Amino acid sequence: MRALKRWILFKYIPVLLFLGLQPQKIHALPTSPDTLKTFVQQQINVSLEIANLNPDSAMNTASKAFEIASQNNYEESKAELLRIMGLIWYYRGDYARALEYFLQSYNLYRIIDNPKGEASALNNISVVYRNQGYTNKALEMDLQILAMRQSLGDSTKIAASLNNVAVAYKDLNEATKALQYYHEAVSTSLKCRNPESLDLYYNNLGSLHLNQNQPDSAYYYFQKSIQISKPLNHKQMLANSYTYLGNYFMQKKRYDNAIASYRTGLKLAKEIGIIYEIEWTAEQLHAAYAMKGDYQNAYQMHVLYKQMADSAKNQATIQKITQIETSLRYSKEREFEQVMQTKKELENQLELNKQKQARNIAGIAGLALLLITGITLRSYHRKNRDNKLLREQTKEITLQNEEIQSQRDNIEALNKTKDKFFAIIAHDLKNPLGSLFKLSGMMHSDFEQMQPETTKSYLLHLNHAAEKAFILLDNLLQWSTLQLGSIQVNPKPFNLLDVMRDNTELLSEFAAQKKIEIQFQTCTECVAYADPILINTVIRNLLTNSLKFTPENGTVSLKVDLKSNFWVISVTDNGIGISSEDQKQLFDMAKQTKNIGYSKEKGTGLGLVLCKEFTELNGGTIWLESELGKGSTFFVSVPVWENKSGLI
Repeated sequence: MRALKRWILFKYIPVLLFLGLQPQKIHALPTSPDTLKTFVQQQINVSLEIANLNPDSAMNTASKAFEIASQNNYEESKAELLRIMGLIWYYRGDYARALEYFLQSYNLYRIIDNPKGEASALNNISVVYRNQGYTNKALEMDLQILAMRQSLGDSTKIAASLNNVAVAYKDLNEATKALQYYHEAVSTSLKCRNPESLDLYYNNLGSLHLNQNQPDSAYYYFQKSIQISKPLNHKQMLANSYTYLGNYFMQKKRYDNAIASYRTGLKLAKEIGIIYEIEWTAEQLHAAYAMKGDYQNAYQMHVLYKQMADSAKNQATIQKITQIETSLRYSKEREFEQVMQTKKELENQLELNKQKQARNIAGIAGLALLLITGITLRSYHRKNRDNKLLREQTKEITLQNEEIQSQRDNIEALNKTKDKFFAIIAHDLKNPLGSLFKLSGMMHSDFEQMQPETTKSYLLHLNHAAEKAFILLDNLLQWSTLQLGSIQVNPKPFNLLDVMRDNTELLSEFAAQKKIEIQFQTCTECVAYADPILINTVIRNLLTNSLKFTPENGTVSLKVDLKSNFWVISVTDNGIGISSEDQKQLFDMAKQTKNIGYSKEKGTGLGLVLCKEFTELNGGTIWLESELGKGSTFFVSVPVWENKSGLI
């Protein structure tokens, strides 16, 4: 139950941070109708933002606004204020009263035909049922809410509902379905470019992987959640993520790291004053200190945990008392809806019967005069209609067959590309990983007899093999992210000189091993407007390829030229060159052939595919000039930053 309570506040109702905002004191109400309606909306916003942080002030603000809305028949404002008052009672721990207000809000939204409001109120009702332990009923409602929001096309709300469904499946121990819906929530949120709840989704993914005994995957998602939560100042999410990070370190038996993470989480939980977060983190700290043998601190954390647990007892008691009442209310509500729906259907059927009877009486009066003419005309029109329908169906079937054939051809091409790609990846991973396996085995068996110079040489080879595997896997990860449509382009002004210098320094050791000199032309004002991370990946791949296919004592040069509104970056080497036939296939994964460098380095071709995709995503182009035996030059164009503000 503690895990359920910890999550309940932010699984469904994101906690809004309140910085210096206080409820407005009502001295004199506006007299203009438009101004009065705006004033009510302001009171709604204030009461919603402080509902969790200052429930008493929030209830006072909402109640006064509700009086004004009722006097002026602002039905939509009344429905939203009922929902907010339900939230306030929820934060106070009175779930039965919260449910009463949520139901009133839901019914009013239905009366005024506001589907978006209906979905929000129904979402709050689902929170109460989940809190009461009715997981199956909550899942049923979550799926209903998801369908409503999908019909409305609100991507942000759709992402939240996908997350809610995932949480329900997780509570039901259906990890596979939970993982599917979590990833759909993340994908939907990324597409609509709304980071507000991404930290929640990543944190939930981390929790699921931790429960599935996949700590490294869990660590990855907790870190992503923290990166998003920090700039948004989502303290509760940060507290939860740091506590889960502590659990990760406990699984790894890194107790000092676990204690540091727990203490960060405890500090944040105390700042926001959420009892369940403090209780949970104190319990984890007690266990960590005990494993370290620090029994004094372990005892202090146990005392804090017991204090918080005792404070939560009243809420737990209220939940148990209201379970039966909640269940009955839900059943009665569903029965009432079914009765009203049946009544409405009977009324509609009765009206249809009346209309049908009237039409029959009118038709009989003229049937005798029009019977022969009607039959003849109907036969004529039916024949024309059937012929037209047949032509349309034939045309539609033809188009469908063409589309099916086109899709079949595309799938066949994609499968061939995939098979070839996997074969290349498997082959290229085998070499560095095989080197790592053999060298590490030799070091393990001969370690005591090895001289320092030999050890250093082995370590250098290990590092080189690991670097190859890392670059390959990094390109593979970026390629797969690109195929999933998850790459986000974030253009900003940056100096191309910094990118060239960073990559030159990064690959200097590799160049030194082959005695290759890297030269680049400096520039002072070569500021581009693109995504610096993606462009950095392009330059790194091109420079790595040039070093790979350049002989020892060779030269690789980087240069930047201004052409129209683009910076053109060129990477030139005096390597083996590329034939004109291979140049045509160089950026197509399905047609590429693998070349071998002067030091027998092999390339998958994946890097050049990424270079092309990343360059085009930033509005540029990539091309090359090469001749066998005389080297190659790759060109990349990047948009120029038009500095109209004078800030750069």
